[in-house]
Amino acid sequence: MNAAASAAAGTGKLDPVALQHNARLLLLVKAIITIAGAVVVGILGVTGWLGFAIYAALQALSVIVVSSKAGGKLKEFVPSTALSLWSSSLLDQLVTYIMFWALAFSLVHIYN
Repeated sequence: MNAAASAAAGTGKLDPVALQHNARLLLLVKAIITIAGAVVVGILGVTGWLGFAIYAALQALSVIVVSSKAGGKLKEFVPSTALSLWSSSLLDQLVTYIMFWALAFSLVHIYN
């Protein structure tokens, strides 16, 4: 992640270019974790509400990964809280999760 702090030290302003880069990186991390988790859940044969609970846990994991990468100082990299990071693109990632979950489940459990 790029530090979104302004070049002028102590101004407290965030660089819009760095913020945009960080937002794209966050979306990429969430997509990778979502796809990998969906494939694993599909292969394991998890169905029903448990699969959606795992999806929520995966989204929380993505926030934890990003927060740890930022050293716990999210405000320096993104102008939002952990809750808004968790809820951002939640429905977009849900569609991706369902698609890869169904694909992996079908390939392993239906077409074997």
